[in-house]
Amino acid sequence: MVAINRTINRRFKDIDLDMIIHPHTNDVVGRYDDEALVGSMLNIIKTRKGERVFQPDFGSTIYNSLFEPMSASTRISLEAQIENALHQHEPRIHVNFIEVQVDVDENRYNVTIGFTPLNGGVMREIEFFLNRLR
Repeated sequence: MVAINRTINRRFKDIDLDMIIHPHTNDVVGRYDDEALVGSMLNIIKTRKGERVFQPDFGSTIYNSLFEPMSASTRISLEAQIENALHQHEPRIHVNFIEVQVDVDENRYNVTIGFTPLNGGVMREIEFFLNRLR
């Protein structure tokens, strides 16, 4: 018997949280595929747990660690917290790696996340930074 590898090529669609109005349809513009996934991931990571009234478990706990001294243990804790938040709230991706680098000069953490969309896409990377201010 021959096994056939079939990937489901679904499109991912989210609304754009900037609430940009389409000029012709007067509807909120959507985000698709990788752009939707990246927006969702950043939204999960940068939302504090308890910030959403009807979804108190949504978000991450990274802001608790941002006020700790910049050290290797804080960096490792941030990586674990980001991975846990994405694992809980974003089922459309597989996280390949999370790398947090301390930037003492700028008083921030540089974050790189490698992920693969589960709709058969290729691995992507996003980069952003975390600091004490939003």
